[in-house]
Amino acid sequence: MSPSSAFDAQRQALTKALTHYDSVVTDGASSSALVTAEHQIYLASKALTTQLKPPGVFALDLVFPVVIACQLGIFDIVEDETTIEELAVKTVRIMRALASADIFTQPRRNAYAATKFSRKLRERPARTWTMASLFFMNKMCMNLPEALAQDAYRNPADPAKAAMTKAFGVPLWSMLENDENARLTFDTAMEQQDDLPLEMIPDQEVDWFAMLGDVPATEIAFVDVGGGNGHAMSKIAELTRGRIEGRFVLQDQQGTVESLQSTAQRLPFECTVHNFFEKQPIRGAKVYHIRRCLHDWSDNTCEQILRHLRDAMKPGYSRVLIHEFVLPVVGAQQREVLFDILMMCLTGSERDEEQWETLLQRSGLRIVKIWRAKIGHMAIIEAEAV
Repeated sequence: MSPSSAFDAQRQALTKALTHYDSVVTDGASSSALVTAEHQIYLASKALTTQLKPPGVFALDLVFPVVIACQLGIFDIVEDETTIEELAVKTVRIMRALASADIFTQPRRNAYAATKFSRKLRERPARTWTMASLFFMNKMCMNLPEALAQDAYRNPADPAKAAMTKAFGVPLWSMLENDENARLTFDTAMEQQDDLPLEMIPDQEVDWFAMLGDVPATEIAFVDVGGGNGHAMSKIAELTRGRIEGRFVLQDQQGTVESLQSTAQRLPFECTVHNFFEKQPIRGAKVYHIRRCLHDWSDNTCEQILRHLRDAMKPGYSRVLIHEFVLPVVGAQQREVLFDILMMCLTGSERDEEQWETLLQRSGLRIVKIWRAKIGHMAIIEAEAV
């Protein structure tokens, strides 16, 4: 079934459920019939909502049965109608769980077919995200209630007392620095957060040429601070290809930089080792870009990171671009606030506009503009030194 026909079928099912509910109310049916009709509306609306969800967003929400299916290689096997006998009987309970979450369709008993969601999970970032969700994120969250209780339910600020440290014995960043497999898993998983419709990504809204077009080829136009494996930098370089002459430089820890430099693929940027808790060695760049790093840290720690950038900036010329959620003061969406709870495990937080403004003022910076995605609350905060 094509995506459009699946959507049409679910839309018709919801219309039918709503029509049935109206007739139940008109006929004065029993309370039991009314409850049943309401539940049919719930199921139909849930199924329709699933069809509207982009596969990349869907992949961010999955955990237990998906991890097992990844381990069994199921997503690579199932395309057209496939029977349990072909998959092996041991998968029957896993497939049933995956079909209930609309990852596969189930045209008949013990037979399953692929959807846009199962096809998405053939891709490495989506698979790795689900593995990281189970082995990193869930373990952290399981330890969060105890960690908060032991610290009198204060906002976490000390990594030594954080839920992450309770779960693994060391802060996340220490583990990633010393465990190459964990670091590679983490870096790849982070790519999945950008597998979204363009309307949900603020990069598309920024006028990169107006911001960077006057930088000569001998000078540094763009520094990606804590840039990971470079997927964000690569996208921005692609958006500006052939239009920006200035140099692009990615900074990260030694293990990440060595992995990037060892790849056979030609990178569209330079790589250097840098710890953003230390003095910024690149002075007077046009843009210092920091993406999804500050939400990992408390306000005091973020101020330390931002002040290093502030000290490196050329007043009246340089900008800091902060790529993060900018939550509304009222009406934040569930996915965003659940990320906030996850960040609590690390001592970090997702912040609203007022919180960002206060943090930047503390750090010697002032908001110039907030470039917002068309959908959702991901944004790029443009700030200047004061």
